Amino acid sequence: MEANKNTLKPFPCRIHPEETIQRLSLDESAANPLLCIECIMNIQDKEERAKLIQLKDYVEKVTSHYIGMKDLSSASDQPSTELTEFLGKENEAVANVTAAIESEKERVNNAFTQIIEIVTKQLESKRVQLLKALDDQILTLSFNYKTYKNKIDKFFKGVNENSHTNPDELYKIINSFKETAEFETFMKSINTDMAENASLLSADREKAIQEGKKGLEELATVLKKQSVAIPATIFKNPLSVEEFIKKVTDKFDNIFEDAFVIENNIEQISGVATIDSKILKKAGDIALLKKWVSEKAKPTFKLLYRGSKDGYTSSSFHSKCDNKGPTVVVIKSHLGKIFGGFTDVAWDSTNNYKTTMNSFLFSIDRKAKYEQKAGQTSNSIYAYSTYGPTFGGGHDIYISDNCNSSTSCYSYFPYSYDCKEYNNPSSSDWLAGAYNFKVDEIEVFSVTKK
Repeated sequence: MEANKNTLKPFPCRIHPEETIQRLSLDESAANPLLCIECIMNIQDKEERAKLIQLKDYVEKVTSHYIGMKDLSSASDQPSTELTEFLGKENEAVANVTAAIESEKERVNNAFTQIIEIVTKQLESKRVQLLKALDDQILTLSFNYKTYKNKIDKFFKGVNENSHTNPDELYKIINSFKETAEFETFMKSINTDMAENASLLSADREKAIQEGKKGLEELATVLKKQSVAIPATIFKNPLSVEEFIKKVTDKFDNIFEDAFVIENNIEQISGVATIDSKILKKAGDIALLKKWVSEKAKPTFKLLYRGSKDGYTSSSFHSKCDNKGPTVVVIKSHLGKIFGGFTDVAWDSTNNYKTTMNSFLFSIDRKAKYEQKAGQTSNSIYAYSTYGPTFGGGHDIYISDNCNSSTSCYSYFPYSYDCKEYNNPSSSDWLAGAYNFKVDEIEVFSVTKK
């Protein structure tokens, strides 16, 4: 279908092939710049969603940008041979990678076919188990009624319907059952009765019968409650169903994190200026952090401190970072998680909390920023002489002395900082991958106040 001059032909979404592209993003760090309605609805950040634009706006922005561009180089400049000689092998390189990628996709498809088959069987097994547990509620109630009636007959008449003395009659009763469940209830009732009879025969008979009669009142109370309190699962409540599904999908996300680690990953070449970091290597991650910081300060990113170079002690951190103004702390835990925080108030060694409305924490892995909770601005950072960089009153992030070898570092998150997706600070693994962790690398950058 040929598109009109100023309209976008219907391109299918790469993530949701049944949907067509509806909006575009100008964000260079966006992993998915072309979005369908499903993609748009999955964006939780309203501000980020509001920045998406339609094709006509995109075309206007692009053409306006390049019309205003000035010539950045002299026409006489020529690139060196080192910069251009490999370009002649582009087709060969792309063909080799394409062939390898197609083979890898086949392996992924085969693996997922096996995973889907196994998981489907497990889910079906769990469904059957849960349905059986619900059916057991009916059987148990019937059993309890039967047991209660048998106890009344036993303690007041001396016999009950379980008192079978004729084998042929017992065979006849068992063979009359149409369902295994009926046989199971019958058998349980007899087993319980026989166990109770054995205790009666081994004790003071009259005393045991009197105690049994007294116990009937308690059993009657229990049975009455069971008769009116209808058993239900979490699936009775639609909200609980949503929470359960989210819990399952979150687990899937965590399980499949390793599957999305691509060896020799080909990163997109970016126009974003890099920063002197051993932790942040991906252009998209750098662009994302710069975007977050630019909302609070000028993202100039001058390296002040690096653990592997300057030492992992708290004294090294304070000697390099105290009284340096706004800073960004970037941490890589021993579990490979990358996270950190920004503050526009200076670190020092006064052993006090610092107040600001502009601090935030972030997770590079989750592509998420976490602002301070209302009423927690006085606990933005904790500047303590024997601590490394520490955020929040919990602390949301605490970096200990000798943080590369000590497991005293912890993340009691979210405490002073807000996280809509997670709220279990006492065993939090949201930022660092575990509540307690060691630091693989830590860097602190100064940025400039706006």
